[in-house]
Amino acid sequence: MDRAKPITFFSLLIPPILSGHKSVTRRVIKPQPYLDNDGTPLRRAKGKETTPQILRISDCRYQPGDVLYVKESVWIDKEAIPVVGCLRAFALDGTVRFEDGRPVVPSVHSGSDGDWTPDRLKELYKLNSLFKFRTSRFMPAWAARIFLHVKSVRVERLQDISEEDAIAEGVDSEHNDPAYPHDFSLCSECGGMYIRGGLDEVTLGYIEMDCSRCSTAKGMFENLWNKINGKKYPWDSNPYLWVIEFELANK
Repeated sequence: MDRAKPITFFSLLIPPILSGHKSVTRRVIKPQPYLDNDGTPLRRAKGKETTPQILRISDCRYQPGDVLYVKESVWIDKEAIPVVGCLRAFALDGTVRFEDGRPVVPSVHSGSDGDWTPDRLKELYKLNSLFKFRTSRFMPAWAARIFLHVKSVRVERLQDISEEDAIAEGVDSEHNDPAYPHDFSLCSECGGMYIRGGLDEVTLGYIEMDCSRCSTAKGMFENLWNKINGKKYPWDSNPYLWVIEFELANK
């Protein structure tokens, strides 16, 4: 797909994409639009324009019908580099992503390629100067293993997300997805385990109760958003977003 456009995803979101649980992404509109007197979002003038313009879907980098290749963190084995380029690349879970000049079918099973476990990859990184780690920002296009087809694009404020759309963002709304991470950086109360300890008001004994911050998919998405975007665009700032719906595409 020579005309595929790159799109970067945080590593926590790769398993939900591969499992089909994540089918939409929200991207902050930069610079943020502002409202005219009747509440219409306007963008700043650009190019030869002399006045602000109404924000339109055509202003988004990604358009319906586009094919995107996902940029994700990657290990690169440079020992096998011939003239045409590197022969092997690995996902963070040890899954072989690119080998013998062709992408490998994506898998959500950690360590599914035998000895190529996350610990093994980290060990090779320490011992071998030709074994490199690249963050998603610097992933080479040839190593792409995931391609997406854009179905629709719309404009929305962050806090306007519905419970249904939060589920489509890939959060584990049923609390049973093994691919979804448990991490105290996602929720300081329960660590993404959905329950937390508490004190029974009657017996004063220890009890387990539902985590109030993770009781809804929207609440879980708020936690995830703040982990990824909280420094510049926290939930409370309620920025304008491009909402991009997609489906997995064949290369």
